[in-house]
Amino acid sequence: MSKRIASVDVLRGIAVVGMVFSAAIGYASGLPGWMFHCQVPPPDYIFDPTASGITWVDMVFPMFIFALGIAIPLSMRRKIDKGVNPVNLFGMTLQRWAILVAFGIVLGNSELKPLIWAGLFAALVRTEWKWLNLAGWGLIALLLSIQHHILDIPFDFRQYDIIIILLARVAFAGGLIWLLTRDLPYVRLAIWLAVIGLKMAGFDWTQYLIIALPATFVGDLLLTDDSRIRFSKGVPAFIALGAVFIQLVGMYNRFVLADGIVTALLGALCFCLDRNRLALGGFILLLLGIVFDPIDGGIAKDYCNLSYLFLTCGQSVLSLSFLMWLETKVDLNGFLLRSGQNPMIAYTVAWFIICPLLTVCGGMEYLKNLSEGSVFFGILQGVIITGLTVCATNLCTRLKLFWKS
Repeated sequence: MSKRIASVDVLRGIAVVGMVFSAAIGYASGLPGWMFHCQVPPPDYIFDPTASGITWVDMVFPMFIFALGIAIPLSMRRKIDKGVNPVNLFGMTLQRWAILVAFGIVLGNSELKPLIWAGLFAALVRTEWKWLNLAGWGLIALLLSIQHHILDIPFDFRQYDIIIILLARVAFAGGLIWLLTRDLPYVRLAIWLAVIGLKMAGFDWTQYLIIALPATFVGDLLLTDDSRIRFSKGVPAFIALGAVFIQLVGMYNRFVLADGIVTALLGALCFCLDRNRLALGGFILLLLGIVFDPIDGGIAKDYCNLSYLFLTCGQSVLSLSFLMWLETKVDLNGFLLRSGQNPMIAYTVAWFIICPLLTVCGGMEYLKNLSEGSVFFGILQGVIITGLTVCATNLCTRLKLFWKS
């Protein structure tokens, strides 16, 4: 299968656009708590590790991890089918890890944001002109040196973008595990169970593999083009989507028992209407997340627990299930798909180009003044910044300017 799967790109686009929007809304606008991370609620936005629950904001990063996991077999299997040696694939996986780590460290140490973004563009753009990539890294090194030696801004390897570093870890470990178990699914399942055991024992380094490894199974299934993982009817597809939002209402308001009962009934109804294996797996993961909620002392993103990992993985599975059905009914070629095809540009352009430009022209201060105390303008601020981000990303995608990621 050489054709891109639109539903996967759209899922990734929803995740990255959601990340940008959640950070761009007005924090002094009086928006309700469910518009922010559950454990960093308004009005003070002070991290409370004892708070339980999730919001839609807590859902977008796991969704991105899930899309990353799906892409591992989709990308690697195609390369193997083209004759690429698995040893070379390991080298590519290691190279990808190194690029993402360098990317994360650069993001964490950037003060000359627009200039460094230009360096990142040259360094990461996919091109046959290798000298351009090298020149980009050279420009980044020069700018970081200017920051350190002239502007007296220290460079610290321990200062990095945590999201990118987590993606690097998951991409490397998930890619290596899939490569070693590509024809041994039961071994990969055993590794997934072992990772769950490590998490229960307090070993957190591998915890996001609890989302990424099930996603690799989904990627394998997508390569088979098995009709049993795609909804044939609209009603069960909308039931699956409804279950995603029910988790947000149930877990945020702490209606855990009611959430579990409703989810089990919806899962049974969905399976009776359409024996979709993918959706069944999603509902099982949702129920695992609900069962582990009291065991973990309440679902929480930070410090993330098994309830959070299982539940958000299930939400991602069911979201993809709905999008796969939607893909058979409408053309998904739109701004979310193009954002999902170029996620690293979408993730950075808002904070490195758009917001600095708005700040220089006075637009950022104007938006913040308007949004203070106003829910409407607080949302509008997020819509404007996210909209400009999407436009910039879509332009790059249309021009076929993709970043290595």
